[in-house]
Amino acid sequence: MNKIKILSFFKTVIAFLILGFGFIFIAAFIFSKQAGCEYGDELKTIQALSGEQLEKLYFEFENFIEERNGVSISKEEVDSKYSTLKNLPFKYIDIKNQFILVGGCFDNKLLMTFDGVNDDAKDAKISISWGESPLNIEVLWRQKGKSNSY
Repeated sequence: MNKIKILSFFKTVIAFLILGFGFIFIAAFIFSKQAGCEYGDELKTIQALSGEQLEKLYFEFENFIEERNGVSISKEEVDSKYSTLKNLPFKYIDIKNQFILVGGCFDNKLLMTFDGVNDDAKDAKISISWGESPLNIEVLWRQKGKSNSY
């Protein structure tokens, strides 16, 4: 009878150890994937853009939004048709919400937001936001009253 209790106890301990190691393995996998969410180089590239480059980017993005009319686009198509956007590192363009996902994953993303697109009542503005709560936000470029010289 004692042998059965001892065997049962060891089976329970072994089951908990297996579950514990499984949990540790899954947690390590998830956290290692977050390490791939880095976007430091992309952030530096975007922050280094000149005012002229940002203005050109803004108006090309505005034209892009008009042309696409809510239809998604692949990175390859962007690269073949839009010279300014081609040189920009990004993963995804959200046409509806008018932002570019530059990098990151989960809740830790680098977004480039375009305000006032196709709305002459609003100022033209490009902002970036990055990190987790609280977000870091930086206005890169702003133009009162739009005048597209591109």
